[in-house]
Amino acid sequence: MEKLILRDEEFKGIAEIVEARSGIHLTNQKRNLVFNRLRPRLRSLKLDRFSDYLRLIREQPEELALALNLITTNVTKFFREEHHFRFLEEQVLPAVVPRGEIWRAWSAGCSTGEEAYSLAIICREGLGQKVKWRILATDINTHVLSVAQRGIYPHEAVAHLPRAMISKYFDIDGGTVKVKEFLKKSVWFRYLNLIEPYIPLRSPLDVIFCRNVFIYFTRETQRDVLMTFHRLLKVGGHLFLGHAESIPTDWQRQQGWVHLGQGVYKKVDGKAGR
Repeated sequence: MEKLILRDEEFKGIAEIVEARSGIHLTNQKRNLVFNRLRPRLRSLKLDRFSDYLRLIREQPEELALALNLITTNVTKFFREEHHFRFLEEQVLPAVVPRGEIWRAWSAGCSTGEEAYSLAIICREGLGQKVKWRILATDINTHVLSVAQRGIYPHEAVAHLPRAMISKYFDIDGGTVKVKEFLKKSVWFRYLNLIEPYIPLRSPLDVIFCRNVFIYFTRETQRDVLMTFHRLLKVGGHLFLGHAESIPTDWQRQQGWVHLGQGVYKKVDGKAGR
């Protein structure tokens, strides 16, 4: 086989179709990442040129989905950015009043599920049975969703958690831990593309976690997704972004957000989309 080379026009074509499909903006700094993650796939297909693979992902939606699985980065852990969960536990959940409604949280870009299960643990501890609650968890990567749905992780994934929490919410089996069934039943994992023009979710939502996703979007895509979040959140609902992400001040004013600090925003009115 020929030596594989990712030429300028091939990278540009792959980057364009990835952004059009997922919103993920691949700068030239990501070129080596794209090459290294797609090269094994080309070898398995016995393709000598990235131009042939580009043609394949343009013609076959299932191959494009697989390419997105390979390219997308998934770094997560249980209770990552712990201050967000403390804020939820100390500031948000104590204010929830039983009114017969279901309290809903959405983990957008849930990766392999650690964030969603962390939310479920906090809700079970903080809300218990006083209100009905549900966690929706979505991602564009079908592989990580299958991992999340299984809820099986290496033991080191929970080694930093309190022992009482581990014994309460996980079954230990040798070198792995499995999320207990009662906790798994409180989380719904679904495929969802954040840049689709219509997001088929039931609103209003009380909380949205979308952390370390916006860093892969262009400014325009960020704005569009934020408007969707604003539409789906209740007035007074909270949005949690990653430590390297923020909503520009002018967007806060235009859309109706108040920054509470450390990546936490509160919806204050219904202006978004005007």
